[in-house]
Amino acid sequence: MSSPGSAVGDPSEKEAGRGHRKGVDASAYARSEVTRSLCATVYLDDRFRRRVIREFVKHPERAVAPSLGFDVVPILRHGLRARRLETQASLWILGGVAALLLLAVLLPMLADLLDSENLSRITEAFGKGMRLGLLLLLVFGPLTWLSRFLTGRRRAFYLHDMGEREQRKSVLAMVGSLLRVVVWVGAIVLALALLATPFLPPFTEWWQLTSSIPFLPPFTEWWLLIFFTFGVVAVFTVLTWVVAWHRGWVEYALVAELGEQGFTGEGPKVATRYTPLLERIAREQHAGVTVYDPATPFLGAGKAHKAWSFTLELREAAGEQAAVKITGRRITDMVKRELKTLADSGTRLDRLNRMELSECVFLPGPLPFGYGRDALPTGHDDVSRQVGEAVEEGAEQRRHFLRVRIGGWEEQVVTTVFVRAHPRGRTLLLEVAPHVLTPLRERFRVAEAVAETNLLAASGPQRVFSAFTGAPTVAVVACASLFQALLSWLRTRVHGARASRVEAPLFSLREQVESHELSLFQEMDVARYVKTVQERMAKGVREALAAAGYETGEFQQRIVNINSGGVFIGGSMSGGAIATGEGARAGHDERSSAGEHDGDENEEVEHGRRQPW
Repeated sequence: MSSPGSAVGDPSEKEAGRGHRKGVDASAYARSEVTRSLCATVYLDDRFRRRVIREFVKHPERAVAPSLGFDVVPILRHGLRARRLETQASLWILGGVAALLLLAVLLPMLADLLDSENLSRITEAFGKGMRLGLLLLLVFGPLTWLSRFLTGRRRAFYLHDMGEREQRKSVLAMVGSLLRVVVWVGAIVLALALLATPFLPPFTEWWQLTSSIPFLPPFTEWWLLIFFTFGVVAVFTVLTWVVAWHRGWVEYALVAELGEQGFTGEGPKVATRYTPLLERIAREQHAGVTVYDPATPFLGAGKAHKAWSFTLELREAAGEQAAVKITGRRITDMVKRELKTLADSGTRLDRLNRMELSECVFLPGPLPFGYGRDALPTGHDDVSRQVGEAVEEGAEQRRHFLRVRIGGWEEQVVTTVFVRAHPRGRTLLLEVAPHVLTPLRERFRVAEAVAETNLLAASGPQRVFSAFTGAPTVAVVACASLFQALLSWLRTRVHGARASRVEAPLFSLREQVESHELSLFQEMDVARYVKTVQERMAKGVREALAAAGYETGEFQQRIVNINSGGVFIGGSMSGGAIATGEGARAGHDERSSAGEHDGDENEEVEHGRRQPW
């Protein structure tokens, strides 16, 4: 039996040169383009990062959906580090502001202790400058955040407009752009006024008018404005330093760690308390046993693509007697042999040459109480046992499938064909369920545009100016981020880990980020992959039937009808019909051993309820 996720054929030169992680979380997809893009997105999109952490960390009772063509572990590792960096930056901002306020209180006390009139006037001017700086921050921060919200720009802790591709074009966007211009003009005018006032002639009587302004001291002497300006600048200096520190970390991650050449798929180190969770995810995401929700059994594989199924009555060929017993294992092995032959016959650059064949078992969730995620049969021996038992069951709940996966366009387009063959008595059940994952949406590929700008090569003044202009918005986001982190911590403390039983996954990270659109070339590729796999699958089934001494004419006719656009008509797996062509009608003949088949299957269902695997 092929191990889950084993590739048929040799990898390309680009894929062969990629390293693999060692240990329990090793994965062949850790360095795929999808993994790299999503690792970068967690730094740029706070909503996406919160969703990832909430689904994988806050719900330990849920198993992980299959990760086809990517790896969740490095994405979650980068997401946890991005959240930690934001929390640290938020604490630095609040700590810096608190330190300035404390300084404003302690300096007047020091002036009174020293009984220095000049020092008292200086500290008063500096304190009022800091209060004005905080007031400006409270005004400009929400306004700049609102302008970005209305225009559809990113509002994450790390602000970078390069590569923005999904900006809104509406009346609200126009209002947001206008608001942004007003805020910038007001900020520039105010900054010029603060910088220019100390250089005005000291003999003007303008200083006497400042006594009527609440946030300005009675500047009887012009040099006090210098310390007042220092107070305003001190607030924005603290913010700028923290933002620059955070941006330095993020830009290093985007360019050095997540660049095309430097990406290793390892992921950063996280707190040791997350190690058991990461190990469970690594075991489950590519395992041959999947826990599923009956409402979405193929969660993680994408959208169904012309699925079909039928039952066929088995008849001995004319003048012959069945030579061997036809079994699900025999059919599966014949289909795998044909698909391997197909892979070996392709060219090195043909994606069919690198198709992946694996046998997987679907277990219905939630599992009974007492079975934790650590007890899931995800090991090699456990998977082999599950496959060996389920391949001949044909039950309604635990199901065995041959999974054929073809990852094209650098894993952006993933075509997966699930095949299930189950002979029972003199009836053959055949199910084929192709699924397609479409490319990532543009918002999840913006990291490539950001990395291409070579952020680390920017000069010092450029980096400082960029951090300064983003400081007001970041201050608002920092408060929101810290509040959310506090709520998350309290929720974890109150509710605790809810892992008393294993529930089916309700969230597929890959399906959440797909665009649901295919280009013409991609549609042609998907159609070619599905048709080729179906033809080879049909050939394998036909040869298995012929070798066992059964008639294959009716089976071949049905396959031809389906490949020609036929429609399966039938309410249950025990019967059905094929209709094709304009005005065609479908009927069904009840001559089969369905009664015997249904009785055996119900007995196995009851057995499956008593023993989930």
